[in-house]
Amino acid sequence: MVHKPQNAKRYATLLPHCVQDLWFDRVIIPACNKILTTYPGLSEYLPPSLQDVRRHLDYKVKSIFIHEPNKVLQEIAKLIHEGGELLSCFGSFFVVADSRGMKVATKQCVSQGISSGEAHPTFEQIKISFPDLDWDRMLNRNYGELYFDVGISYHSNTQTPLTGLWRIPSLRTSFSKMNSLAPTIHTLGTLTFYGGIKAQMSHKSKKNRHIISRISYCLAFETVRSPGKEEYLCSDKDIVGRTPKFLDSVKSWSELFLSAQSQPYGV
Repeated sequence: MVHKPQNAKRYATLLPHCVQDLWFDRVIIPACNKILTTYPGLSEYLPPSLQDVRRHLDYKVKSIFIHEPNKVLQEIAKLIHEGGELLSCFGSFFVVADSRGMKVATKQCVSQGISSGEAHPTFEQIKISFPDLDWDRMLNRNYGELYFDVGISYHSNTQTPLTGLWRIPSLRTSFSKMNSLAPTIHTLGTLTFYGGIKAQMSHKSKKNRHIISRISYCLAFETVRSPGKEEYLCSDKDIVGRTPKFLDSVKSWSELFLSAQSQPYGV
């Protein structure tokens, strides 16, 4: 996947467009069309080829629920096998699942585990929350190494709304002891010594500790994280012209921060 294009100084980390087109046109679209024929009323919405998708400039992407995704994967493998040398570059394809908003399902409290007689939160609870994942295979080192995005948060038990802050000098010392690369520092507003830090670990540290990267931040960031600036902010032109969009954005931001005053935020 990593290659150096012609007349380019830097390496590219994306598949060439011709390979992407081949993947969609000869594998993905035919496989979906073959499987979804068992779902009546969908054939009218399925494009026969990638060229047909591009021909319809107003084509809207539709989300389709497939009851048996294994059938799609089997059809993909079949098409690749029958494609011979042309599709041989896809012989070792794999699926990447990007799951978002999983904290509610995976969050566990250390104090609750201790009160129930457990020394630490159990990993079994996460496996129960997502039974569709093949955990036995994922945890088998013979098939590769499994990496997790693990979050550890600290919260106050007081009823008074409080916001936890990271001290940047202390964080820098901690990151340095882990042999991290040069960190990126994000100050919190106008506070000089408080904020967050993120950094990649050095090659030696990755090998010894199996930690790829580390980020420390204040959960008050969640206030403006969703739905994000695209929905709340407006352009400079709207600000100068004091358009209705500008007034709506001011109202949205004001309501956002006013509601945040009554909520606690840990780190």
